[in-house]
This record gives sequence, structure tokens and C-alpha cells, in this order.
Amino acid sequence: MILIKRRLIYLIFFLVFLVVIPIIVLYAGGLRYNSRLGKWQKTGGIVATVYPKEAQVYIDGKQVVKDTPIRVNQILPREYDVEVSFSGYRTWKRLVNVVAGDTSFLGDVELFKKNFNLNFIENLPSGIEVKEVVDTNGVVYLGNTYEINRASSSSLLLQKKGVDKEIVTYLPKSDYTLFLGEDRWLEAHDKQNKILHLLHLSRLGGEINRRILLAPVDGWEWSKDRSKLAYYNKLELWVLDVETGAQELVTRRSSGIDEVLWHERGNYLFYVSDGMLRVLESVTSETVPYNAVPYDIELIDLPDVRDMERGETPGIIYLELKIGSQDGWFELDLQ
Repeated sequence: MILIKRRLIYLIFFLVFLVVIPIIVLYAGGLRYNSRLGKWQKTGGIVATVYPKEAQVYIDGKQVVKDTPIRVNQILPREYDVEVSFSGYRTWKRLVNVVAGDTSFLGDVELFKKNFNLNFIENLPSGIEVKEVVDTNGVVYLGNTYEINRASSSSLLLQKKGVDKEIVTYLPKSDYTLFLGEDRWLEAHDKQNKILHLLHLSRLGGEINRRILLAPVDGWEWSKDRSKLAYYNKLELWVLDVETGAQELVTRRSSGIDEVLWHERGNYLFYVSDGMLRVLESVTSETVPYNAVPYDIELIDLPDVRDMERGETPGIIYLELKIGSQDGWFELDLQ
């Protein structure tokens, strides 16, 4: 009788070993059992950095343990309702698709205040620069002046070296406005035909080593790190990835688009449409691997905005407009 009991105990332990060990191995390998599909699946994850950092994050209605950045690992591949909220701020929501064996990086998730004050400051604070229109004398790079010769059958981009001038490239005949950024991108804007020529100058001789043509373009704005360019016309807002050359339509507005400004951290765009300041999340394959409706909300109703500039603190922007007798720059703290 004792021998039978011992054998029975050994058999139970053996069966438990056969069942439990494979499950432990599967779990250690990042697999979970999907009862809905009746099979084991490789898990995925969600990673996001939220602002303000005190915000609460919910996945399918369940609050996630706070950490920075938010990391939710070993969840089954499917769609999840992700929500970020904080008292006094507008809630951020998105349906996120988690893929087996992959992590969905949501990037920076920004919350914006529900109520804010528009403060008149008349002039911009020191250190905030406004992009100035360059006159026909051109721009200077490495001691050489680049200018447009409008007298020929086509417009010539000339490089002036001392008293000599060399043809750098040919452009369609038109009137151009020239700008030169810190990263050697020479911007030649044909306002009449709404064409933006981006010409990258070499580090040594100043020759053009890369060119990108964008159209139609009424205005454009670089991200702070100059890795992305937002450009717009009266109906559409696009984002160019400068490194890859990929272009993505981020929104279309029948009421028109008038001004655009990147958020300090580069994941969101402020823009003016039909007298309303809005904020739009720039949804790209890098930040959001799910083709979801982007976060695009109204912030404040404003009269004609002439210009927008980014503050040194994230969430603070400056707008040039006229309200009543006050004409000049206003500060807006959105976060």
C-alpha cells in the first residue's frame, strides 16, 4: 500500500513537471496563451513617454503602474485602448495595435491644458529669433554669397567668390526668396508657383550635394532638430523626413491652413485654420505603428495670426496678432 502511494506521488510530480516546465519555458520565451484563439502567441509591448510626467495611463481601462517612460511588456498581440489623462488637461486617446514580437513606440505623448491665458508681451523675449526674408543680395555661406540671377531665360543660382561668379544650378525662371539654415540647407521659395527648392550645400566647397523639390508650398517650418520639415498649402499639411526623403500627409483642411509651428519636442504641430489654433500629433510609422486617427484638437479661437514662434520651454509659444488695441506678440502657455 505504501509502495502504491509512493508511485502515485511520483506520477503526480512527473505529470506536474511535464505540464509546468513547458509553460515556464514558454513564458520565459515571451509567449502567452490566447484563450480567445486557443493557441500560444509571441507577446508584444507598448512604450511611451508622457507629459506632464504625473499623468495617469490606462490600457483597456486599467491604470498602468507609473514609470518614466511607460513600459508595458508581455501583452498579447491585438488592439488596445490607450488613454492618458491628468486633472486640468485634455485627455489623449488612441487605439494602438500591438504586434507579436514587437514593441509599439508611441514616442512623446503630450497633454495640453483645458484653459490658458493669452498674455500680451508686445516684443519677443531675447533669444527667440524670427526667420527674416532675405533680399536679392542673397545669403552668405563659407564667405561666399549665393544669389539668384533673374535676367536670364532661366533663373540661375550663382555662387560669388570674390569678384567672380559661378553657376551652381539652374532653377525655373521666377522670383525667389532665399533662406539658409544652420545645417546648410539653402531654401529657394518660388512663391508665385508655390514651389520650394531645398538645396543642401557641401561642408567644404559649398556645392550642392542634394536637392529636394516640394510643391505646392505656401509656407514651411523646420522641427527644432531640423530632422523634419512641415510644409503646407491652403488645403494640406505635409511632413518631410529629411534623412529618408519620405513625405506624409498629416491633415487636410477645407477651411485652409495659415501658420504652422513645431512643438519643442517635435512630435506635435501647432497650426492655424479658420481662425482657430489647433494642435496635431504628427503620426508617423516611427512613433505610431497603427494607422489611427491622429490627435487633432482645437485649442483657442484667435483672430488673424501673422506669425508663430516656439518658446524655449516646451508648451510655450508666441503669436503675433492684434486683439483690440494690443498689436504685437502674445505669450501662450499650453502645458
